[in-house]
Amino acid sequence: GLILLSALPIRGFGILSASIVSFFLKKGRVEGTILLMTGSFIGIFIIMGIASGILKVLSFF
Repeated sequence: GLILLSALPIRGFGILSASIVSFFLKKGRVEGTILLMTGSFIGIFIIMGIASGILKVLSFF
């Protein structure tokens, strides 16, 4: 859940929310950091997929 929360493509709020949730779940610094970084990388791929889809749609016009 923490990985998916940090992967949200909402300009910084996914990481902020995931950091707060990580604190409340009492995750260690290393474990929390690894989970947040994993979610960030997944979020990057989500954004790249959305952007490539938009570019494909715009190429039809």
